[in-house]
Amino acid sequence: MIAQISPQELKLVHNSLGYGKELVKNFLSNYKFKNWKKTQTNQKEVTHEMREKRAKQIAENLSNHSTWKTHGRSLKIEDLEKIGLRIDNIHDNPKIEEIIERIHVLLRLLIQLTSVYKLIMTKDNKLIKQANEISQNDSPTHLEIGAKCPNCSTEYLFYAKLIDDPSIDEIKQNEGKILLPEDGKFNCSCGFLLDLSNDKNNMEKEVGKFIY
Repeated sequence: MIAQISPQELKLVHNSLGYGKELVKNFLSNYKFKNWKKTQTNQKEVTHEMREKRAKQIAENLSNHSTWKTHGRSLKIEDLEKIGLRIDNIHDNPKIEEIIERIHVLLRLLIQLTSVYKLIMTKDNKLIKQANEISQNDSPTHLEIGAKCPNCSTEYLFYAKLIDDPSIDEIKQNEGKILLPEDGKFNCSCGFLLDLSNDKNNMEKEVGKFIY
């Protein structure tokens, strides 16, 4: 299996894994552990180096395939506590629990009743992915999807053909749009691998057609 993968693809996987670990380490040390001032057992003062060391250990643990076996595994509170994270259970805070439950219901309705199928939000930004709305009387020829590189923030707009028509390529490429690769993976100019394969599968399910 490895022989069928090019050195460039292996390098991109290696870089993506390293980048993921770095994101986890930075998030934990800068945010999750921000107010961690003393150790729980002996009340020893926590230094910046201690926060970074613990964050690195947790990032390495979370990326250990031998431990978790599959990317699709759901991690429980007990799993996270075993690797050194203290978790506040929302069920212990009815007010927060109600807010999160309401947000969850609204997001499910948004995805079920509109063409939006992915929503990524932070304090400062939001990214919405949606397929073009299609009338039941129309025969769609293509779909469009936007993506933003999490490494360099470059934004791309892709198109996916539902019929084998070269004229679609000419029109869309003149608009500055990029044909969605067959495997759903695209190398950003910064070297980061954008994986849109799940988005591609979701679009095919939504329209009931295969993408060329």
